[in-house]
Order: sequence, then structure tokens, then C-alpha cells
Amino acid sequence: MSNIHNTAIIQAGAIIPDSCKIGPFCIVGSQVKLGENVELMANVYIDGDVEIGEGTVVFPFAVIGVRSQDLKYNGEPTKIIIGKNNQIREHVTIHLATVGGGGITKIGDNCLLMVASHVAHDVNIGNNVILDNNVLLAGHVIVEDSVIIGGGSAVHQFCRIGEGSFIGGMSGVVEDIIPFALYTGVRNTGEINGINLVGLRRRGYSREDIGKINEAYDIIFSKETKFAENVAKLKEFNAESKGIQTLVNFLTSDKSRSICTVYKRNN
Repeated sequence: MSNIHNTAIIQAGAIIPDSCKIGPFCIVGSQVKLGENVELMANVYIDGDVEIGEGTVVFPFAVIGVRSQDLKYNGEPTKIIIGKNNQIREHVTIHLATVGGGGITKIGDNCLLMVASHVAHDVNIGNNVILDNNVLLAGHVIVEDSVIIGGGSAVHQFCRIGEGSFIGGMSGVVEDIIPFALYTGVRNTGEINGINLVGLRRRGYSREDIGKINEAYDIIFSKETKFAENVAKLKEFNAESKGIQTLVNFLTSDKSRSICTVYKRNN
């Protein structure tokens, strides 16, 4: 345990492999479980039932695992699960879940949570997600794989952000954003500005795949028929094409909020 600074406070019961590094003035609670090669730089506070996967680095003044800000929470046993190879930057806050929300706040692998971003109770973040500085995720938000949320943006509780979407900086999100969308806007006036072309190309989608997704968007947001009819049409549209099934699954799964339907096609 020579990698633990002598000013760190580690409560009895915490599971900390010898490969971990814990810097000055960190506080680690008794229920915390760290994976191999986790690093807590300095002044990190972790308490509650928290698991952090191997290779994750937590920067100074991050707070992970304190009780949620949901006033209905009465100290019931809940947890946080954080995956592998994440970077959790300065002043990030990640809160314990609530029983009513499923009991787990979850972050996947290879994510970057930039300075002062906030992950509220019962949030579920996928893999390869980037939250820029000062992003605020309210309770029960779902962020699917490979999403980027620009700095200063806020996402309303129970919203879903679909796979591969890009949320422009300082946006307010109050409706579900479907996969591969490029979204910008302030609260109640936001719009989907076509598809996230840069993100799709970076993830290896071919020109043909991207073309089909663009066509699918035109079907989904057609004003000639009702939205439900458009979704039904999408089910019959080239289901074998990469990305189309992702859209269908998102649009037909259970949801708590409406879908953002204000759409401008990419030029």
C-alpha cells in the first residue's frame, strides 16, 4: 500500500488493490471498491457503495457517492458503478441513486467527464461519452454510447440522449434526442440541425450508411403524416442498414418524455 499518501483517510472495509494510487488528502469510505490501477489524485472524496473500474483516474476535488439531492431519498442502500478507463476531472459530482429510480447510478467505460460536470441520481451513461465543462445531468437521464454534450448544457430529468448524438454547448434539453442527432438550442426553442455527420464518420459509418440515416431522418420528421405513422414507416425502411435499427429501437422503446421533433436537414 505504498502508493497511498500518508495524509489520505481510508476507512476500514474499503477494497483497494496494491496497484492503485491515492494522493494527498483523499477520503475513501468503507464501502468503496476500486479496480486495478485506479488513481485518485488529491482531495478526492468518495463515500457510499461505489465501484470504480480499473484504469479510471479521478482528478482533485471530485466528489463521488454522497447522498442524492432527491428529497425523497431517505438513506436507503443504493450504489454507483463506474466502468473502466474513465477520466473524472476536477470538481465533478456523481450522486448515489434512489430506490425509486432503480438503485444504481451508472457510468460505462472510456468516458471523459470534464470540469464541474454533474451526474445526478439514477443517471445511466454509456461508453465513450464526453461531458464537457459544467454539463448538468438531472436525475434519471439516460445518455447512450458515444454521445458528446457541449459545455454548459443542461439535460432535464428523465430525458434520453440517443447513441452518437452531439449536443451543442449551452443547450437546454427537455425532450428525448434520437440517435445520431446534431442538436442545439436553449430551453423550449431547441432544434435538431440534421445528423451528427462528424461523429458518424469518426465511428466508422460509411457514406452509404450515413445516407440511409439521413433518409431515415426525413421519414421520421416528415410533416406530411403523423409522427407515429412516420415511425411505423421507418420499421419497413432498409432495416439491414447500419444505424436504422438503432433508431427504431430508440423510437419504439418505453419513454417518459416526448421526442424532440423540430428538425432541419443537413445542407
